[in-house]
Amino acid sequence: HSPSAEALWKPVRRVRISSTWRRLVDRTLQRVSARRPGWVDDSWWVGFGPQSDIHSIDTSGLTLLHNPRNGFFADPMPLAGSTDEFLVEDYSFNSRRGRISHLRFTEDGRVHLREGIIDESFHLSFPMSFEFDRRTWVVCEAASTGATHLWEYWPASGRSLHVGPIIDRPLRDVAIFERCGTWYLLGTAADPDWHLVLYESTNPL
Repeated sequence: HSPSAEALWKPVRRVRISSTWRRLVDRTLQRVSARRPGWVDDSWWVGFGPQSDIHSIDTSGLTLLHNPRNGFFADPMPLAGSTDEFLVEDYSFNSRRGRISHLRFTEDGRVHLREGIIDESFHLSFPMSFEFDRRTWVVCEAASTGATHLWEYWPASGRSLHVGPIIDRPLRDVAIFERCGTWYLLGTAADPDWHLVLYESTNPL
């Protein structure tokens, strides 16, 4: 990492509150939302914990990340080619849209954030990444545009380039992966009803 690129990272505080207090807050917000629709925005939290078996994850032992002011983190997705870095939706209540940010966990247990590595005029979420041709690519949910879009991302510098639409359908929660030399794109379509769609190609771009 270059010094200028390192300067773009900022620490993210952890939230240490009891599960009892969290349940009380959640129940209160649910009651307010039910009585006064629109008064309370939906919110999400990103949490992490020690490595465990997927069949016995203790959610009460999770440590939460402090959400950004007037927003929240959601949809944490592993960054392709890394074991301790993730891409997340970074949602703002003010703009009513999400952008994509980059989380990094360091060996000393600290969490650092590079904000807005993909930021467009439309809402972005579910940042799924993959490697192809020795480069890193990110496909985000951008259903409000009426298409599914692709970006190239350079993790070392935090720079990204909007390649453009990859499919002219507004798919949700898109995943691109390779198996036995064939690339697949799996996503959720909403029209005319909610359903899964699967595409295949010899080239994921």
